Amino acid sequence: MRRLILLRHAKTEPGEGMDDFQRRLLPRGRADAKRLAQWFHKNRQSADLLIHSDALRAAETADLIEEGWLQGRPRRAEHSLYMADWRGILKLVRALPESAANAVIVGHNPGLAEAANILTGAGSDALRARLGETFPACAGHVIASQRTR
Repeated sequence: MRRLILLRHAKTEPGEGMDDFQRRLLPRGRADAKRLAQWFHKNRQSADLLIHSDALRAAETADLIEEGWLQGRPRRAEHSLYMADWRGILKLVRALPESAANAVIVGHNPGLAEAANILTGAGSDALRARLGETFPACAGHVIASQRTR
């Protein structure tokens, strides 16, 4: 079974009057990302690879996820994730190495939410509807699939 965790970057400072690419996490966002990493660690979740957008807010979120959960795992920044639409995210997912049975992707909305909806083939109608409405900062969507090879 393969598992993919799509994770939206944590809460950031407002983007008014500044370069969007350089927006930093707010203290609340840092705390949320630390809590999420601790939850994954405490619940013995695993991941083989961490890929994140190279925008500052996504890189900072990935730093905290790595620090609290994925220490020593392979990690890479991917510029194509910065404001990627769902097609770009799915292209990246399809290109994941076979060694990455469990991968974490830290990116941005709206592309991340759209990709999550497309990749979610089944599940609770109520939960799928909620995902279509919102994908909040520092939220994750776990998608598991059977290998077809």
